[in-house]
Amino acid sequence: MSPIVTIIGLVFAIGFASTTGAWTFRTLKRRGFGEILAATVCGLAATVVAAVVFIALRIHLWFGPEMDWRFSVFLGVCVGIWYAVMHRRDGLIPRTTNDDERGA
Repeated sequence: MSPIVTIIGLVFAIGFASTTGAWTFRTLKRRGFGEILAATVCGLAATVVAAVVFIALRIHLWFGPEMDWRFSVFLGVCVGIWYAVMHRRDGLIPRTTNDDERGA
């Protein structure tokens, strides 16, 4: 697989993992679950999606031929934690604005 295809796949993998995490967070919040539980599950969902795609794209080989698939799983865990902590509300949840915020 060429490096450019792998980089494009990496970007799509992170986007797909983020969308999966956002959908999971939104679904759990609508069903009445608390913020911490919803964030934890959305992080796990993003981790699973990112890890599977990273393994398929063989991202671990970017860091040397001696690296095995577990490093791709570690990178997937990093994406899941990053998404659960930093960006769980981004993406699918529409933002509401007041007239004061728009400057009208």
